[in-house]
Amino acid sequence: MRYTLICVLGLFLPDTLFYGHFEGTIAADPSMIHYRLKNSSICLHVKKPPPYQNNRWTFAGKTIISGNFINPNYREKVDYEPKNLTLCVRDLNETNSGTYQVSFDDSDYTLITESHKVIVQDAVPRPVIRMSVLHSNLSARLCTITVNCSIQEDWLWSVCDEDGCRTSQRSLSRVNISISIDNRTVVCSGNNHVSTNNVSESVEATCFSKSNPEHKEASQPLLVRVIVIAVFIILCTFIIFMAKKCCSTENNNHQTSNAQLMQSQPVEMQPQESLPRPRVSTSSSQADVTYENEDEPHVPARPATKSSA
Repeated sequence: MRYTLICVLGLFLPDTLFYGHFEGTIAADPSMIHYRLKNSSICLHVKKPPPYQNNRWTFAGKTIISGNFINPNYREKVDYEPKNLTLCVRDLNETNSGTYQVSFDDSDYTLITESHKVIVQDAVPRPVIRMSVLHSNLSARLCTITVNCSIQEDWLWSVCDEDGCRTSQRSLSRVNISISIDNRTVVCSGNNHVSTNNVSESVEATCFSKSNPEHKEASQPLLVRVIVIAVFIILCTFIIFMAKKCCSTENNNHQTSNAQLMQSQPVEMQPQESLPRPRVSTSSSQADVTYENEDEPHVPARPATKSSA
């Protein structure tokens, strides 16, 4: 019985020791990891109280502080308080991300080392949300949609309905993205450790307005009617304009032809009544023919006289 118990303990003990060691390796003190927004500042404090001796701050293999001496390359970048060994870094950027380590001797001349991991992050940009309708029932006001929420290279794809959203695919590396539905509004949220940004869109607007097939089917005939009426009005206006133009051209041509015809005709002869008529005198020995105009007054002829021998 004793050997059996030892064997059983021997089976479980290695796994227990392994997992205990594994968890101890990956576990980290949250107070020693610092997330900061880009262009902000951070102050790193030492946990152990004074006194301190032989203090030193290092970063990326280079000494920042040694005793009370500040590295000239960091004088415009850091502030240092020798009393409590607090180190403050200003205007953080990506190059300032990394592990800052402080070391000193305590009152017993024991070497103490503390590490601070600083992670500098940008503010989360505004998410981009795209929604499309999978199924909708206008009468029952039911709708199932697909939602794609993206922030730069990171994205999340979900299927949402009245009961909520179910994640289908994702590709996340720098930010965390979540999709939720609240009061028939889809909310796309992106966040990291220093900032959060949200965008939302109405399910009603997506399902029953711009993307609903039933709504499209109902709106398409109306759109076709409007287009047909507009084309008809334009065509009628064009026909009327062309008809008026043709009539005006015809009238001008007709008037021009009449004028040309009148100019080409010869001048008519005057009536015969207006011409002088011949008149024969019977009282003369010789027949003299004279002409007179009816319009002129008649003058009687004088009798002829005989000449003396």
